[in-house]
Amino acid sequence: MRLAICDDNPQDLKQLSELLFTYDPGIYVDTFVTAAALYESTRQKAYDAVILDIEMESPNGYEIALKLTREEPHSIILFLTNSAAYAVQGYGLALRYLLKPLSIDKLAEAMSAVRQEIRSNRLTITLDGTTHVWKVHDIFYAEVINHRVFLHTNSGVFSFRGSLRDLMVQLPDRWFSSPHQSYIINLLHVKSVSFQAVYLTDGTDIPVSRRKQREFTQSFHRFLGV
Repeated sequence: MRLAICDDNPQDLKQLSELLFTYDPGIYVDTFVTAAALYESTRQKAYDAVILDIEMESPNGYEIALKLTREEPHSIILFLTNSAAYAVQGYGLALRYLLKPLSIDKLAEAMSAVRQEIRSNRLTITLDGTTHVWKVHDIFYAEVINHRVFLHTNSGVFSFRGSLRDLMVQLPDRWFSSPHQSYIINLLHVKSVSFQAVYLTDGTDIPVSRRKQREFTQSFHRFLGV
């Protein structure tokens, strides 16, 4: 696991680093004393999660978290704070809120939640004896042709015998939906939608069937939060 932590209090930053090492010496950790420096680092490195102190000078942890969550893919966000009152401000952005002073037990609970979230964001399929792992964001869509599923990803097209129904069970339904009986699409990659088709960011047009139109529209609106 690769983490970035940010706190403008050097003592708190040191304590959190030590707690993380106690929890798991194998975790890779980058430390920052300003949220702006952490954000710049995310331009160069991919972090599984970032732990941000909310109460810093601008840009504070909340402001940077807001910028990060507007990008895809983005790191899992955890907020570090002196007061539970700040949790209201960041509602919906963070997976967890860690109240100072942080104990090893509370940190372990949070890291367990992060690991669960990471697992839910990945798809594992064995093809011809080889296990492939994709991040959910790397998948564009899947289609079925003659009882074979073709999975279209940013690293190529992979095919295997199976059904879209079996594949859908393995996918987080908050991000995937079926606009047509022959397709499953990743809602993260939808560029625009009409009554007849879904247009993806990779340039593919996916048909929307009349039978699936209402169900797909509802799932897409849930994804958008409208």
